[in-house]
Amino acid sequence: MRLFNKTLGMFLLAAVAMLLAPALPTLAQQGPCSTDADCTDPDFPFCYAILTICVECVVDSNCDDGVFCNGAEECRIDGACQDGPAPCAGGLACDEKKDTCEVCAQDSDCDDGNDCTANVCNNGVCASTDTTDACDDGVACTENDVCADGACAGTAIDCDDADACTDDACLLGQCVNVATDCDDGDACTNDSCDSATGCAHEDVDCDDGDVCTDDGCLAGICINLTIDCDDGDECTDDSCDSVDGCVNEAADCDDGDACTDDSCDSATGCVNDAIDCDDSDACTTDSCDSTDGCLNAPIDCDDSDACTDDACSAGVCTHDPIVCADNDNNPCTAESCQSGVCVAVPIDCDDNNPCTDDTCSGGDCINTNNFASCDDGNVCTESDACDAGVCAGEAIDNCTACADSGDCAAGLECLNGRCQPTQVAPCVEDVDCTVDGESCINGGCRADCEDDNDCGDNETCVNGSCYGACANDADCDDAVFCNGAETCTDNACAAGDPASCPEGEECNTETDMCEESEDLCGAGFCGISSPFMGLTLLALFCLRGVGRARRRDS
Repeated sequence: MRLFNKTLGMFLLAAVAMLLAPALPTLAQQGPCSTDADCTDPDFPFCYAILTICVECVVDSNCDDGVFCNGAEECRIDGACQDGPAPCAGGLACDEKKDTCEVCAQDSDCDDGNDCTANVCNNGVCASTDTTDACDDGVACTENDVCADGACAGTAIDCDDADACTDDACLLGQCVNVATDCDDGDACTNDSCDSATGCAHEDVDCDDGDVCTDDGCLAGICINLTIDCDDGDECTDDSCDSVDGCVNEAADCDDGDACTDDSCDSATGCVNDAIDCDDSDACTTDSCDSTDGCLNAPIDCDDSDACTDDACSAGVCTHDPIVCADNDNNPCTAESCQSGVCVAVPIDCDDNNPCTDDTCSGGDCINTNNFASCDDGNVCTESDACDAGVCAGEAIDNCTACADSGDCAAGLECLNGRCQPTQVAPCVEDVDCTVDGESCINGGCRADCEDDNDCGDNETCVNGSCYGACANDADCDDAVFCNGAETCTDNACAAGDPASCPEGEECNTETDMCEESEDLCGAGFCGISSPFMGLTLLALFCLRGVGRARRRDS
C-alpha cells in the first residue's frame, strides 16, 4: 500500500467520491453539484464543494435540531450530522422546557444523551457510570465500536490489500483500492504490475521459436513472416520444420482408397485412377469398397416370401411357389404354404348370407337356409327374420326413412333413421337423457309416469312412460315384449295386450321372453314311473327343446 499525505488524500477522496456517489444513498441523493441550489432533496440540502455531492451538512449550524438536552449537534467531515456532548454535567438533570440544568427527581431526568453512560438520580443528584457496551461512533471508516471511559470509539478499518499495485484508502466506510496505471506508452512492451514489487515493463517477445519465420515487433504487433520452402516439384511435399527448417519429402499419393491405382506426375502431382471391378457375371452386383477393394456380391433375389424358391439365372430373379402335397386326406381342406410351412386350411364356404348355415361336406360347400333373426337394413320394417334364405321384415305403417330432419314433414324429426314426432329428445341409452325422470325408449327420451296426470299436454301414460302424438305403431313401441305391442290410434299411443305365449310357455319379465314352464321335460325327455324292478322307464321323448325361449324381434 502506498501511504499518502492528507492533502493528496483529500484530492483522491474527491476523485473517488465522484465514482462512489451513486452507491452512497445515506450521504448523497444527487450530484454532482457546485452550489446549494443544485441540491433539491430536503434531506441533503447542502453542496459539499470538495466532493461535489449533496450532503446533510457542511457546518455545525446545519445540524442544530433545536433541542437543548441532546447537546449541540456537530457536522462530521463526511457531511453527516452527529449528536454533540450532553449539556449538563456535575450530576444535574437537563430541563428541556427551561433549556437549563436542574437537580433530578427520577432516573429519566438524568439522561445525558450518551449511549456510553448509565445515569441514575440519587438524592436529587444525577450520577453517571461509564459502560462497555457496543455502540456507534458515527464514523463510517471505523469498525467494532465499543464504549470506553464514557465515549464511543472504534478501530480504523484496515484497507491495506497488501498489493503494491493499488493505492488504498477508506472513504465513507468503503475501502477504495485504486489500481496503479503502469502503461509506459510503448506498444512494444508488456506493462504489468507485481503485487510485491510494483510496475514492470518488458519488451514484447515476438520470437515464436520457429526457424521457419522471421520475427519482429511493429507498433505493438508481432510480425512472424513465413519463409518459402517450395522446391517446384509437384511430387514432393514441401514444408518447414520449426527446428530443422525446410523439408521436401516425396509426396504420399496413397489416398487410402483400395479402389484406386495411385501414382505421381512431377508436373501435375498425384494421380488416383479407379480400378475396374466387373467380373462379367450377370448374377452378381459389382462394386468396390474403399477398404476391401472389389466386391462381387450375388444379386439378392429374396422376395421376403418364405413360400417361394428364389434363384438367379442370367441376371433375372425367379420365384417358384412351393407346392404342398395333400397329406390329411380331407376334401374339405386345401393345403397351402404359410410362412414356409405347408398347412391344411379349411375351405371357406361362407356365402356372406346371414340366412344360411354354411358347411362343407365331401369337398362341396353346403349353404342351408335358416330362420335366424336378422337385419334387413330397412328402418321402416320390424320383426326382421330369415325366410327362404332372404332377410325381410314387416313394414311399419306410415313410416318414412330419413337421413336428417330435413327429410321429415312438419312436426316430425329424424330419429334412428325414420321420421318421428319431435316432442322427445333423441337418445341411444338412458345417460343421453339429461332431464330428471326421463328414460331412453325407442330412440327418444320419455318422462316416467303412473297415469296421464304425470304427463304434459297431448301426452298419454303408456306402460309407465309419457308418449305424445304418434304417426304409427312404431312411434309407441317401448321395446318391451311381455307387456304387449303398443298401438297408435287417432295419433295417440295406447298400451297393448300382454304377450301371448305358446301352450306350456309363459313370458318371463326378467328376460322379456316366452319360456317353457317347469315340467318333467326339463331334462329333454319325459319319464314314466313304473314299479317294475324299482326303475324308471324312459318312454316318451320331450317334443319341446331344453331351454328354448321365444320373443319377438324389436
